[in-house]
Amino acid sequence: MNAFKNFLTQMFPVFSDVVEAIADAGGTAYLVGGAVRDLILGIGVKDIDIEVHGLSLEKLDGVLKKFAKPLHVGKQFGVIKTNFKTVNIDWSIPRRDSSGRKPEVEFVPDMSLKDAMQRRDLTMNAMAIDLGKLDGATSIEKIIEDPWDGLADIKKRKLRAVDDKKFLEDPLRFFRVMQFAARFEMAPCDGLDALCKTMELASLASERITEELVKLFTLSKHPSLGFRWLKKIGRLDEFFPEVAQLESVEQNPKCHPEGDAFEHTMQVLDVAGSLKIGNGITDVRSSQEKLWLTLSSLCHDVGKFSTVDEGLHTHGHEKEGVPVTKDLLNRFDFGEKLVKKVVCAVRNHMMPWALVFQNSGAKAYKRLAARIHPHLSMRQLGLVGLCDTSGRMPRDGQIPKDWDATCRLWTEKLKEFLKNAERANVVEAPEPPVVTGQHLLKFMKPGPAMGKALKKAYEIQIEEGIHDLDTLLSKIS
Repeated sequence: MNAFKNFLTQMFPVFSDVVEAIADAGGTAYLVGGAVRDLILGIGVKDIDIEVHGLSLEKLDGVLKKFAKPLHVGKQFGVIKTNFKTVNIDWSIPRRDSSGRKPEVEFVPDMSLKDAMQRRDLTMNAMAIDLGKLDGATSIEKIIEDPWDGLADIKKRKLRAVDDKKFLEDPLRFFRVMQFAARFEMAPCDGLDALCKTMELASLASERITEELVKLFTLSKHPSLGFRWLKKIGRLDEFFPEVAQLESVEQNPKCHPEGDAFEHTMQVLDVAGSLKIGNGITDVRSSQEKLWLTLSSLCHDVGKFSTVDEGLHTHGHEKEGVPVTKDLLNRFDFGEKLVKKVVCAVRNHMMPWALVFQNSGAKAYKRLAARIHPHLSMRQLGLVGLCDTSGRMPRDGQIPKDWDATCRLWTEKLKEFLKNAERANVVEAPEPPVVTGQHLLKFMKPGPAMGKALKKAYEIQIEEGIHDLDTLLSKIS
């Protein structure tokens, strides 16, 4: 079932009575924004925005109250939220915003649709559907209202600003372009590039930028497109200098036929972005797991800039990458827990293959599982390693004859890593310690000394394979 048919048969009937009541009151309800874009692109609609023309905000509120309990949010912007049988809808009326950081809002119910759409960022987001015309509709293109030629731009895979002057009034739109370019694999047009090259962004709060970056990392199959666009318009170094400088780090072509460390990083990032959510060996378990994996892929080799030598070796880059990763991520608002997970991945991303190729035993797997806990599991660390080894498509873009075999090889190595971790019973968590602080309270008070004793007991447990409590206590007494 395509997205439009799904919308007609499953979602629209939930609120069709409201649309009819709006028409009876003299208004016209338009589906607007991302929902229209997603229907055209064949993507399932999640967020529904309906703009009602011909009614004041008070009259619209009166109609909605007959069907649901309206919730006014951001009253100055005239947005009303409702929930109909789990379908969340944002209702609004046309408005005119003054320029400035704190614009004054004027509600204009009789504004033309073209003028109402002019305040939107991109043409692909400036289309509308008259919901009163859905009955009997067989194609979205036959009922779409497209005053700014968004449909043509979508077909050309181009991002274009609706109004250059209005676009510049909201600096967040810069990062929306970045994530849209990656999410929808659409290229900003020359005019939009020119706007974004000089757009003032200093006033943007880090948390607002982070919200757009999260969409980039979790909703894109090719997140690199956003970073390549930043590089194209000359602003990659402004926001991600640690990534930009990797372009100067050449790599051994025998190991890295893709070229420099920046190109490698972009390819690794795309491998991570392409992983689906599921329960398979190469799947991520959730969108949150995809977020840290893509961030880890972006940061995994940032330590190469300071470690590369004349022979193109980068010994110790994983350790050197730790402070660089912290600097990069802490400029945004990802949160301490996520930063620690990414830092742990960067520090240990070489370890899965080190253990596999050295034919390491269970003790080594247990040590590694304990070292990365509680930030990562061995399964998660294995995914980081898989992305790293898979981002090596030759510079000329020609797929080697043995590429499929190479990909299968690394998947098999991942399976081997996880099988060894499973034998050691540490795939998702480290071996639990036999000796705990509760056991030591008879002998000492909580503090540094107890911490050292617990660490020693656990080391003996792993290295000597001792799991008897009394034996371990006697060895640390």
